[in-house]
Amino acid sequence: MVRKVLRSIFILLLLVPIVSWIVWLLSPVHPLRVLIVDKTSLTSEGREHRAFNWLLTYERYLKPDGLAYSVEQDHAGFIPLADGAYAIRGPERVPDERIDSLSGRYDMTYYTDTYGVERQDWAAEHPSVGQGGRGLLYGGLQRKDLLFLEAMKRQGKLIIAEFNFFADPTTDSVRSAAERDFGLHWTGWTGRYVEQLDTTGNDELPPWLVHAVVKQQGRWRYHGPGVVFVHQSGRVAILRYPHDLSRPMPSVETTDHDQRHFGIPGSIGYPYWFDVTLADSAHTVISYYILTPTASGDSVLHANGIPRIFPAVVEQRERYRFYYFAGDFADAPILNTFWAHFKGMVWLRDQLVERSDETDRRVFYWNYYYPLVRTILQEHQAEASRVSPGRR
Repeated sequence: MVRKVLRSIFILLLLVPIVSWIVWLLSPVHPLRVLIVDKTSLTSEGREHRAFNWLLTYERYLKPDGLAYSVEQDHAGFIPLADGAYAIRGPERVPDERIDSLSGRYDMTYYTDTYGVERQDWAAEHPSVGQGGRGLLYGGLQRKDLLFLEAMKRQGKLIIAEFNFFADPTTDSVRSAAERDFGLHWTGWTGRYVEQLDTTGNDELPPWLVHAVVKQQGRWRYHGPGVVFVHQSGRVAILRYPHDLSRPMPSVETTDHDQRHFGIPGSIGYPYWFDVTLADSAHTVISYYILTPTASGDSVLHANGIPRIFPAVVEQRERYRFYYFAGDFADAPILNTFWAHFKGMVWLRDQLVERSDETDRRVFYWNYYYPLVRTILQEHQAEASRVSPGRR
């Protein structure tokens, strides 16, 4: 009897993945021509865009040739190659007169990260290539990126951009032009929730940050969770929990209407990098970051000109199709796209993540980013079908 039960369990465990894969394989496919731009793809793992690729694969968005998007190959920006070589692809390599033609090849573009690659980081990955020294090897939003994005706007294509789109190392002139193009204004501030501010208990604290604070304040005197703000000028402001904050991390708050529309929660903690970017009145703010400062924290914010409430996700649908995510949303610890080939994995992964642990970035990914981006893509596809009903 026990042997029969064990055999049944074994067969069930074998059949469930097979059935799940078959159901995924038979799901409707959606041709989508998307240019993913990741200028910070230091390794073939594509940390800054692989979570978006997971969604594309799971939801069956395919390239025009019928193949799934590859994390390693199907993006523009910085492309790591074999033996320490690299390539630069995308609008930057296209002559001005061909930019319109390039934009005509795509339905949408997603700028997942524009920061770039530091020489010392590339040398650490590839000690034999001789790219040592300090400074930027490649990165920043460029003039031709703007020409491409302006062409996408004119043609009514979908544009998604996120954290670091406006920030350094982009030059002031390109940043100003991008702000004018998209009706947004970066305040110069970026921030991050830090689970442990004590340098002896957190090796993820960037050395440059600690050095900047020690230079400004004479010593590092912080411990426990908190939010760190860094200005473009190098100025640093730190809010500690519970001294300066009644809640340790920023929350992302959404109205009832947009909760229902996008299938996202009304309130969820955000535990990673974000920027303080303001939107003009022509945009719709889907979600806001909200800080909960105490009296001392409010003084820190006021002294540095940092608002307590500022946009997390901005939408523009009237003049053109554009979304800005003011956070490093696509950088989520989704390690293996293999599991995107099994229907039901979204539900299963959600069950395996501890919902109450908001320090786990996967909680934000499954409960906020995934349904938000899935809805954006679904609406874009539906709209494209109405405009071009004969398109295949």
